[in-house]
Amino acid sequence: MINSGFLLLNALVLVSAMLFGGGTRQGLASDVAPQLLSLPLLAVALPRAWPRLKTVPLARALLVLTVGLPLIQLVPMPPFLWEVLPGRRDIAATLAAVGLDPGWRPLSLIPEATFRSFLALLPPVAIFLGVLDLDRDARKLLMILAVAIGVLSAPLAMLQVLGGQDSGPYLYDITNVGRGVGFFANANHFGALAYCLVPLSIAGLADIRLTPPTTTSFLMFFRRLVSDDKNFCLDRRDKIRTPFRFRLRGLLFI
Repeated sequence: MINSGFLLLNALVLVSAMLFGGGTRQGLASDVAPQLLSLPLLAVALPRAWPRLKTVPLARALLVLTVGLPLIQLVPMPPFLWEVLPGRRDIAATLAAVGLDPGWRPLSLIPEATFRSFLALLPPVAIFLGVLDLDRDARKLLMILAVAIGVLSAPLAMLQVLGGQDSGPYLYDITNVGRGVGFFANANHFGALAYCLVPLSIAGLADIRLTPPTTTSFLMFFRRLVSDDKNFCLDRRDKIRTPFRFRLRGLLFI
């Protein structure tokens, strides 16, 4: 049976991660929302997922490597060890030239950015732990939710491209004007979202009985969505109307 409260918490973090941001800079306010929402899920999901982590070494290793990679770069190192790393000797010489002692320094050259990268991992790690304790039906609902957000973002991206440089319905002031970004602020991140949704869509279709025309149109829609056709995710071109007719027909068939 699905635990509705726990499932709702997972869905909330998933939706916030897919709707906020997608920018090219760290530390934006849009990054903070999913990170804060992931904290309650982490607190609830980790104890629930711990028995599964103890019995599945691959899941435990994946979690440790994902979280440990940025954290290990923040551990201070003694000067004699830090200076033998590639490129560090020049930095140490520069610091010495201005009268500064290198002291104990972490592996990361920009610790603040590395720590923000660690914070950016909180939502996916929280969802990973949450999914470990969900049953098949609950995981399927989350998968359908992710695909639904992707499908809803496609018409928005179409309007953004059709609107041109001035009138596109963009959600952020700093964005890729004239290109489809969906709910994001960056076209490349929107394209990455589309690619990520392909296996989720295929997995969802495996459990849903659809008529052949519906299945074909659904797959055609996502094929066109993630193709290398620059008319959609990149920018406006002379032959923009033809690919949009394909996508709109796919939406209508669905």
